[in-house]
Amino acid sequence: MSPVGSPTLITGLLLGALTVAACSPHYAQRVGDAHRALSLGDVEAAEAALEDELAHRAPQGADRALLLLELGTLKLMRGAYDQAAECFRQADPALEVIDIGAETPKAVVTSHLFDGSSAKYRAPPHEKQLVNLFGVAARLAANDLTGATVEARRYDVMERYLSNQQLSDSGLDGLGQWLHRWAHSQTGRRVRKTTANGVAESPWWIELGHRQPVWIVELAGRAPHRKPVSRASSDVARRARLSDELTRASRVSGTIATVGLSAEEAAPEVAFSASGATSDVVWSADVSATVRSAFASAEPRLSEAAYTRAATRRTAGRASTQAGKKVGVGGWVGQALNVTLGAYDRPDTRAWTTLPAAIRLHRMHLPPGEHRLSYGVWRRDVVVRAGKPALVVVGTHARGAASATMAGVSVPRQ
Repeated sequence: MSPVGSPTLITGLLLGALTVAACSPHYAQRVGDAHRALSLGDVEAAEAALEDELAHRAPQGADRALLLLELGTLKLMRGAYDQAAECFRQADPALEVIDIGAETPKAVVTSHLFDGSSAKYRAPPHEKQLVNLFGVAARLAANDLTGATVEARRYDVMERYLSNQQLSDSGLDGLGQWLHRWAHSQTGRRVRKTTANGVAESPWWIELGHRQPVWIVELAGRAPHRKPVSRASSDVARRARLSDELTRASRVSGTIATVGLSAEEAAPEVAFSASGATSDVVWSADVSATVRSAFASAEPRLSEAAYTRAATRRTAGRASTQAGKKVGVGGWVGQALNVTLGAYDRPDTRAWTTLPAAIRLHRMHLPPGEHRLSYGVWRRDVVVRAGKPALVVVGTHARGAASATMAGVSVPRQ
C-alpha cells in the first residue's frame, strides 16, 4: 500500500489538525477578553485579562512579546510606569522587523494548511519604534534616568537602522528624538540644541519666568488593528495580486478566511488645565494612519498566504478523496479533511492592538507647587518642582472623559 493511500496517514492529518488547533490559541482569542473590556472603557479589567493570559496560558515567542506590549501600553496609560517599562523591556528582544533565520518545517506545513500565525512574526517598523519610544517615556516618568538613557540609545540605534533601510516614515521620530534629548540632558550630558522635527520651536527645558514647563504625553484613543474577516476568493486573489492564470488553475471558490482592519476608535483632542493655565498641543502623530499604511504594505502577503492555505486544503482534500477510494473508505475522507482544516483556518491577526490612535504632546507652564491637572471630569494632582520640568503621561479613551479617569498620571520623583 502506498504512503499516500495509507488510512493511518489520512487519520494522522485529521488528528494533527485538531490537535494543533486545540492546543494553540489564536492571537485574537488571547486578546479577546481584553478587547471586550476596552470596548467598555474598563482599562483595569483589560489589564487583568492580559495578565491572566500571560500567567496561565504560557504563550511563547511573538505571542508573548505582543501580549507584553499590549499590557505595557495599558499600564503606561494608567500611570504604572515601572511595570510598563518592564513589559517593554521584556518584549523588545522578541520583535523582529525582518525575517531572521529560516522557518521550521512544522511551521511551514502548518501555515500552508490552516494556521497563518504559525509562521515567523514580522513586526512592522512602527512597532519597533514605539516599544523603545514608550520605554523611554515610562523610564523618564518613573525618574529612572539610567534606564531612560539606555532606552534612548536603543531607540536611536533602531531609528538609524530603519532610516538606512528606508523604513522610517511613521512621523514618530520627532517625539523619539525629543525624549532622547530629555533623557541625556537629565544625566548632565550635552545634547544638540536642534528642533526635533517640529516638536518645539525652542528647547524643551526653557522656563517662562518662574514657571516650569510641564509636558503631557497623551495617548489618545485606539488605532485600528488586525482582525479575522471572510472575503470572496476572487477578492482575496485580487488583494494578493495573483495572476488570472494562477487563480484559474487553483480553482478556489467560495469565501476565504483572511485578515482585515478594525475601525479606528478616535479620541477628540482635549486641553488640560491647571491653576488657570491651559495646555497647548505642540506636536502630534497620527498612529492610525501609520498602522493603515503598514497594513496596506502587508496585505498582499497576508492575502496570498490565505489564498495559498485555501488552495492547499483543496489539493489535500482531492488527494485524500482519491486515496480513500483506493483503500475502500469512499470520498468522505477528503470532505472531512476539507471541513476540518477549513473550520480551523486561522489567518495571522498578530499585531500590537492597544496602540493609541494618536500621540499628542501638550505643553503648559506652572509655578512650583501642587496643582490639579484636569480635563472634563478627569482629575489628578501634579507636583511641580523648581528647576525641574515635569513629564506626565495620560491615556484618553475614545469613549470620553469618564473612561479616561482610568488612565493615570505621574511626575518624576525626587
